Amino acid sequence: MLIKYEKQIDLLCLEAKQAIQDKLNKLNPDTIESHASVDDKTISVWSDYVLELLELDRRYQDVVYSFCVSIDNCVRYLVSYTDELAEFCFSLPQIMVKVRDLGTFHWLNKQSKAQLLGCI
Repeated sequence: MLIKYEKQIDLLCLEAKQAIQDKLNKLNPDTIESHASVDDKTISVWSDYVLELLELDRRYQDVVYSFCVSIDNCVRYLVSYTDELAEFCFSLPQIMVKVRDLGTFHWLNKQSKAQLLGCI
């Protein structure tokens, strides 16, 4: 019984191989090469496009980082300047009091540093 099934499996495999070979024989090599050429061109165009997008993203991140560093430096300067004014007992206008609060708050999301550390 087992030998009978083995012969049937061998016959099916042989038929499948023959069918595949027939299909391959019907394919024109020029058609395969032309499709491969189109695929190569498409891949080349898309890969160049993706590389350009990655470069634009990197430059955008650099600009945003530089902007954030500049803003952070400005805020630090204003906070230290306001602290010095308060230290020498100058009366602080309302805007400077708000600036002073920036020293205890994260200036991007207006949470206190303790709140930020608690969220991490």
